[in-house]
Amino acid sequence: MNIFSRGSYLILCAFVAAAAAVPSAALAAGANLPLSVGIGAYVPASAGSTLESIGTPPGVSVKQQGNVAIEFAIEPNLLSGGYRIDAGFISSRETVSTPNGQQVLGGPQGPIFTPGSESITQIPVTLEQDAGVGHLVRLGGGLGYDFVNVSGSNNGGAGISRPGSGFVADAFGQIGLGSSSAFEVKYYLTQRAALNGFVIGLTTRL
Repeated sequence: MNIFSRGSYLILCAFVAAAAAVPSAALAAGANLPLSVGIGAYVPASAGSTLESIGTPPGVSVKQQGNVAIEFAIEPNLLSGGYRIDAGFISSRETVSTPNGQQVLGGPQGPIFTPGSESITQIPVTLEQDAGVGHLVRLGGGLGYDFVNVSGSNNGGAGISRPGSGFVADAFGQIGLGSSSAFEVKYYLTQRAALNGFVIGLTTRL
């Protein structure tokens, strides 16, 4: 199911335009504009939460499993701290199990729990601010928009809101591993518990 709305596309275009404007301004001023990329694992913070953020009836189990996470950032002040534009790609999966593999109705208005798996893709785009703590540690956080897409077999049922794109906040810490690499832990907080989680991985400056 594709839940990227027209409004979400417009917001994404606005972020892209802003990201394109930052390098142009910095280069025109003769500033150094480092870029960084990262790769790691996504660990859901609420592994047993449903995407609809509702309870499960007896005999039904829901499990969130994280997959790969990729990060790209424009960092005008990589070493001294400052603002940066960060975009992530987060992949995860929800698996629903029901008694005898049958659909289970959770109430008069749903949800309908269908056994099977759904793939979840999140693209959080945030404007972050960070600060260096000594020469090795950086701490920071930011606000932005999380573009969410869900595809698979489950069905929330009548009257149940499926998770969609929405605002996101993040907080992160990095420990330098050399002149251009760092170990990073980042936490994403969204409006849905099942979409919250940690990204743990390595970043490197290009």
